[in-house]
Amino acid sequence: MREALRRGPDAARQVRRLTLVDLERSLERDLAALDALGSREPGGRMADAVAWSYDLLDAGLRRVLRCSSVFAGDFGPQDVHAVLAEGSKEKTAAALQGLVDHALLRRRLAGGGPRFSSLEVIRAFAGTRLVDEGEAADARRRHAAHVLETIRSV
Repeated sequence: MREALRRGPDAARQVRRLTLVDLERSLERDLAALDALGSREPGGRMADAVAWSYDLLDAGLRRVLRCSSVFAGDFGPQDVHAVLAEGSKEKTAAALQGLVDHALLRRRLAGGGPRFSSLEVIRAFAGTRLVDEGEAADARRRHAAHVLETIRSV
């Protein structure tokens, strides 16, 4: 995509031919490149922007975002609830929607209900915070148990 954009007027036509998946992958690569090459001034790096958004969240939303980082793909509210292992399912669903409202998660509707995902840069940031908070081992253990239970129930 970067190469297409450098070519000038043809860029719009080039971008229109890309699928949404192609655009998403390109965006994730470009964000990582921007972060690596970004300004060293505060707020000049993508991670700084994610940290700023994270710092605006209340403690409950922060925890839900951290726990959602264990999912490599998309996930449902019931999946995150299993990793959190606390509160009501309704509270977990509301927290996930709050993270969508803060542009830290993406939401799409599927046959079984809402599915959530995040950009890799946000997932990596949340995963680092999960480790920093000392929650990683328990969250990963609950995630593995949930996956096994899901497989057994099929």
